[in-house]
Amino acid sequence: MWPYGVDAAKQAPALVIRAENPKYFSRGAGSHVVVYVQGGQPFLHIEFLVVKPAAAGQGLGTKMFWRIARACLSLKIRKVTLVAIGGREVGPSSMPGDLSPRRWTGYAFWPGLGFDGKVPSSVRTFAAANFPHHPPGIATKTRVRQFYGSRDEEAFWRLCGATVSECEFDMFEGSASVDALINRVETLYGVKNG
Repeated sequence: MWPYGVDAAKQAPALVIRAENPKYFSRGAGSHVVVYVQGGQPFLHIEFLVVKPAAAGQGLGTKMFWRIARACLSLKIRKVTLVAIGGREVGPSSMPGDLSPRRWTGYAFWPGLGFDGKVPSSVRTFAAANFPHHPPGIATKTRVRQFYGSRDEEAFWRLCGATVSECEFDMFEGSASVDALINRVETLYGVKNG
């Protein structure tokens, strides 16, 4: 899948990074991260990062992205993009080597690390029809990160959210994205910006 804004016929990746390990990733899955150069500026696109449930429970996805973010900051890569797949509109999918189908959770995982994108219109329609007043101000939310201000709002997004086709992470010190990632890593692991 080519990131939005990149014409595959005109743009070849500058660098492709793959991670595969049967202990952490399902056979045929893993992670596939690509660095592109657009308008003279490098940016990183995460084509996929799929970890086994046991590895996800150990925080492998968060730890991997923490390291990716630190590398991007040091390399002056200012933007990371991806498609955050999942939610109530996406059925279970079985990855090769999995014993049972599981739901895609990227729609909730990536915004929790600081990615942001437009709330899909299907979510706004569903919320208006089924949850017009809860959480308060639901009708005014246009960006996914707006659902990460309270536990009620985050729970709403986990229940009613959907695939966010254009997610971005602003990779510079002091950005809302970097601050959210630092907060998540400090909360989960007690790591202080280092």
